[in-house]
Amino acid sequence: MKTEEATPMVPVSKSNANSSTNQCNHRRFNFEPTPLLDIAPIVSTENLLSETCYKSYNGWVFKNSSFRLVQVSIAIVVAVLILLSLDRSIGITNSILPCRPDGSPGDGDKNQTPTGMDEEASDNEISFEDNKRRESGPETSKGENMNTTCSCRQVHPKLSNTILDHLKQIHPSTNRSTSDYLKMQHPNFPVDAVMDMATRNIKCHLLPEYASISWVNTFWQRAATTKDVTLYLYSAVYDNRSMTADVQPCVRVLVISRSTKPPRPWCHLWFNATKPPQAVKALRVEYLDYHKPSSETSMPFLVTCPLPQEYAHLKPIAASLLPKPCTYTSNLLQVTGSGSLEESAFVDGRFPHSSRKHAEYTVAVCGPALYYYHQDFSFRLVEWLELLRAMGISRVFLYETDVHPNMEKVLRYYESQGFVEVTKYSYPPPYDNEPSTRRLWTNTHRVQMFAQENIYFSDCLLRHMHQHRFIAHFDPDEVPFLLHHDNFTHLINELLNKSHMELGKKAKSLPAGYKLQWNIFYDDLQPPQSTRDLPPYLHALRHTLRPKADFPQSPGTFKAIYDMNTVTGVFSHGPIVCGSGKCHSDVKRVDAKIAYLGHFTRTCGDTCRKEGYLKEDSTLLRYEEAVRVTVEKVLGELGLL
Repeated sequence: MKTEEATPMVPVSKSNANSSTNQCNHRRFNFEPTPLLDIAPIVSTENLLSETCYKSYNGWVFKNSSFRLVQVSIAIVVAVLILLSLDRSIGITNSILPCRPDGSPGDGDKNQTPTGMDEEASDNEISFEDNKRRESGPETSKGENMNTTCSCRQVHPKLSNTILDHLKQIHPSTNRSTSDYLKMQHPNFPVDAVMDMATRNIKCHLLPEYASISWVNTFWQRAATTKDVTLYLYSAVYDNRSMTADVQPCVRVLVISRSTKPPRPWCHLWFNATKPPQAVKALRVEYLDYHKPSSETSMPFLVTCPLPQEYAHLKPIAASLLPKPCTYTSNLLQVTGSGSLEESAFVDGRFPHSSRKHAEYTVAVCGPALYYYHQDFSFRLVEWLELLRAMGISRVFLYETDVHPNMEKVLRYYESQGFVEVTKYSYPPPYDNEPSTRRLWTNTHRVQMFAQENIYFSDCLLRHMHQHRFIAHFDPDEVPFLLHHDNFTHLINELLNKSHMELGKKAKSLPAGYKLQWNIFYDDLQPPQSTRDLPPYLHALRHTLRPKADFPQSPGTFKAIYDMNTVTGVFSHGPIVCGSGKCHSDVKRVDAKIAYLGHFTRTCGDTCRKEGYLKEDSTLLRYEEAVRVTVEKVLGELGLL
C-alpha cells in the first residue's frame, strides 16, 4: 500500500528558512511501508533534521521554530485529549515524534524501558522512537481505558542472521523449512513474529525474543497477571465469526490457572515485529468446566481480547498477556486461525451460487490427546479412522502426547495422506509429562484430568473452525451409527434444514450443535455368528451386539457435533461457552432411531447373559467390504500384520 508524501503546513520565517539546522519545511518525509503489514509508516531518520518535528498518522507534517508556540500546541493537544476522554463518540489519532536540536530523535518516554531488558539490547537501539499514545474503545463499569497504544523503542535483536538461516534450513525428514516444521511440531511457537524480527533485523523493545519466552512443559508459557495469580498460556486463535458481534473480531487465548477467578489481563496484539503492539484489556475471562471451581485444580479459562476497530481488518501474528499495558513480558503466542470459512468447509469446496439453496457442509472430527504409551491401540485406531472416512468425515484432528511406536507409525501414515492432522500436546504445570507418571495421574486424578481435556478439545475446535463449520468430538473407542443416511453431510443437511424451519416457531436461534447419545457395545461379548469370521483387527465391525434398551441418558452419555458459527469453549460432552455466553443446553438431541454413537468399551458380565437382553445392530456392516480391504492394506504397509 503506497503512502502519500506530506508537505509542511505551517509557514516558516525567512530567517529560519535559511538555517541549516531547520530543514523540516524544505524536506518531505519518506514513508516506508512495512513489508508485511502497512499499519503505520516508518519515518526515515535521515529526514529528521529540525529542532521540533511533528508527525501524525494522516501524513501531515509541520514545524515551528517558536518554543512558545510549541507550548501552546502541547496544551491544546492535552485539552483535546481530556475532552475526548469525556466523550467517547469522538476519536483522535495523533502521534508525536520529538527531535533533538541536531535532528536526531529524542529520548521519548524512558519509563517504558522493559524490566529485565539487558544492557546489550539497550546498546543496540536504533535512532527512532514511535512515541504515540491513543486511548479509545469501551469502558468498564469503573471507567478504565480498554485500549491504548504503547511507546516503542526499536532495537536490534540478537543474532538475527543466525536465527534467519536456521529457520530457512530444510528439515531432512519432512523436506520442509524449519519454520514450517516448527508450525507442525510446536503449534504455538511464535514463528511468524520471530521470522519477522530476524528478517528485518529490528524489533520493538516490548516484543520478547524467542529465547526470553518463559516456556513450561514444552508447549505452555507462564504469564503473571497479578502478584498472586499466574496463568499458563497454551494457544491464541483469531476469531472473526459474525456471532461474536460484541467483540468482532477478537483473539481467544486458552489458559490454565489455579485462581478460581483470575483477573482480566491486558493483551498485547502484535501485527509485526517493529511496531508497538495494540494493548487492549481482555473483555472476558470465562471458566471452561462444569465442575465447581477449586484452587486444588488447575482450571481452564478462555480469555477474550477484542481488536481495536481500526485494526479489525487485520489478523495479529502474535499475542501476549500481561498485568499492565506497554510493559515487557516473557510470553508470546503464535496467533492461528482465519477470517472466514475456507473451501474445505463446503462439499466440493463450493458455496452455493443460488440464494435459495442451502450450503452443503463437510464434517470433521476432533479426537482426544492420545496417550496410548503403554497400550498398542494401532489396530483399533486404523479401523476407527477408516470407518469415519467411509461415513464421509472429511478430516480428523488429533492431539499427541507420547504414544506406542506402532501408534506413531499410524499417525504419520495418515498425516502424509492429509486425512489426519496431529497437534503436539503436553499437560500443564504442575502435572508431570513422563508417560508412566502421567498414566498414573490420569487414572487416579480423574477430575483434574478431565479439566485439562477441555483445553485441547476447545483448542481443536477454535484452531480449525475456519476449515469446517461442523466439527464433532469422538474418541477412538466411539463409532457413529447412521441409521438412515449414507454419510455425515446428509445427516447434517437434514438436521440443519429442520432447525431452519423451526426458527421463529419453536426456536429463537439455531442450536449450538447436535448430540448423539451413547449405546454400549461391550468388549467382553463374543461376536455373533454373522461376524465371527471377520479378522480380529476389525473390532467394531465384529462386535455388533448391544442391549436392546437404549443407554440411559445423562449429560455424560452424549457426544456433540458442534456448529462452529456459535461454539467457543467445550468440555468432553458438550458446549460450555458460545458467542452469546453460557450454552450448556443449547445442543439439540438427535433421535437414536436416526443416529447414535456406539461406545466400544466396558464389560457387561452376567447382565448380558440374560435371555432377550441383547440385540444385533449390523449398521456398520454396510462399510465392511471397503473398510476391511483398506485396513488390511494400511496394516500391511506399516508392517503391523
